Amino acid sequence: TTGAAFALFSSTATVSGVTFSTGNANLQVWDGSTWVADWTSPTFNFSNMFPGYGGTGVSEGTSTSYQTMYLKNLSTSAIALNIVGTLRAGPTETYSGSWDALKDQVMVAVLLPNWSGGTGWHTLNEWNTTGYTLPGGSLAQNTQREYRFYVRVNGAAGNEIATKGLTLVNFDFLGTQE
Repeated sequence: TTGAAFALFSSTATVSGVTFSTGNANLQVWDGSTWVADWTSPTFNFSNMFPGYGGTGVSEGTSTSYQTMYLKNLSTSAIALNIVGTLRAGPTETYSGSWDALKDQVMVAVLLPNWSGGTGWHTLNEWNTTGYTLPGGSLAQNTQREYRFYVRVNGAAGNEIATKGLTLVNFDFLGTQE
């Protein structure tokens, strides 16, 4: 039996101070002067509506019952966001029974300004119970998009909607990583 002992050189190199951090998803709305997470005083005021208000459809040049809004993906992470809109539960009623009278008669559609895509028409009640994907596909990082918020009233509605109103109605737009 024979044995041998060897001395080997060795050396260690170290990489120190490695940082790991995550970014975020950050969907913002334009309030007229800056990008914010909560636009608390938009000028969206649809008043003196009546059965048939807003027409029977939305087509270029025929409907003026809309407001414009802009959303922007200000995420720090390089991600695109798919955007789903919903009506938040619990609108404040200005008149007794207004939600029950209006929830299935007032309809909202969100469209692109060139009418190339939209959510389709959905009642306030449907927006309240179901989320709808906004048109235009996902929103890339640092990209903004204009949307038109259209409103109409069911032409078959009757006196049950007279003198009814809803205030402080909130629509939430959730941006989820694509």
